[in-house]
Amino acid sequence: MEKSNFTEITEVLKEKIMIFINLIAEIIHECCDFYGGTINKNIGDAFLLVWKYQKKEYSNKKMNMFKSPNNNYDEYSEKENINRICDLAFLSTVQTLIKLRKKELK
Repeated sequence: MEKSNFTEITEVLKEKIMIFINLIAEIIHECCDFYGGTINKNIGDAFLLVWKYQKKEYSNKKMNMFKSPNNNYDEYSEKENINRICDLAFLSTVQTLIKLRKKELK
């Protein structure tokens, strides 16, 4: 996830930059964690986010929204479970952008 206009914003903010960066990091961490991801590292003006998949062992409390009608993950194929993890990564990105936009409007 790239932090848009990072260089330009840092020049304008200067003394408030750490507060700004910490706010962005807090939102990204919150959304990533909520949707079952992990922040691997901060690489300059971007964060590397990871959603790991362990074959037949993946269980995340946030996956509850994707349970089958019988509350059994095993009924889904491996491809469907991988797709669900991709959906969680996408939802994390969307939620992060929404939260950043709300902070921007304040």
